[in-house]
Amino acid sequence: MRRVALRLKRVYDAIEPDDGIRVLVTYYWPRGIPKTSVDRWYRALGTPPALLKPWQQGKVPRDRFVSLYRTAVETEEARGLIRELAALAREQTVTLLTSFRDLQHSHLPILRQLIEEEASRLAPKPPS
Repeated sequence: MRRVALRLKRVYDAIEPDDGIRVLVTYYWPRGIPKTSVDRWYRALGTPPALLKPWQQGKVPRDRFVSLYRTAVETEEARGLIRELAALAREQTVTLLTSFRDLQHSHLPILRQLIEEEASRLAPKPPS
């Protein structure tokens, strides 16, 4: 799989110089976060509301959540955003942001995998 520069963070964490492009990937805008703290907001890559609440309440097993999230981002808009992030992450660091407290149990690891898979399908990067 082609290496891409992706970081995962909470949107409430401090902004760091090595964050690169900060992309909020939540369906809802998080409370108390100014618009200036992110570079882009890709709502279509957030966990859909119909899945978010049951997942947060522990009513959806992890494997089912992964499957449902992957299905939810099969829209034309979401696929285009994933392609865009894959191309960007081959050139510079992209930090995916969520408000979810536990990053490893959020949708971010799944999204990172989708972006890495997409990057591996992109044409080889020309030599510098």
